[in-house]
Amino acid sequence: MDPPRVLQLPAYRVVQMPYTGGRPPAAAFFDHWRRFQDWCARRGLRSALSDVALIGYEPPGRPGARAFLYQVCVPVTEAYQPDDEAAAIASIPGGSYVLCRGELPETPRLFRAARSYAAQQGLAVERGGIEILRPVPDNPEWLVVDAGCRVHG
Repeated sequence: MDPPRVLQLPAYRVVQMPYTGGRPPAAAFFDHWRRFQDWCARRGLRSALSDVALIGYEPPGRPGARAFLYQVCVPVTEAYQPDDEAAAIASIPGGSYVLCRGELPETPRLFRAARSYAAQQGLAVERGGIEILRPVPDNPEWLVVDAGCRVHG
């Protein structure tokens, strides 16, 4: 795991497939990721950005909300429109994020490290989180993940 860092991220225009259900490690959560990847593969849809393969985004929720809302996304061009109702165009907000980079299985640890770092720096943490899956430059079939949270202050 790389050390946490504060980054300014742009807003991302994405096609997303929403999920409401159990948090990871719920099987339905991982099934949803596979369904989205299959949906993209059937359409030949790949990320419009060379440095971002996929994005997982948990929008800020109400305090105490029981439902886990999550969006599996791929960045798309302004011209792209989905061809069915299974997916929709959305925007992932830009701004300041604390992110940690690591391997996909480390994602829960990356989130904890990002939140802990934000607290140590006195940054207000927004509810929810983001995972940006990025291709490794020397092996584009392998992905690393930047995981963390949006911060203010």
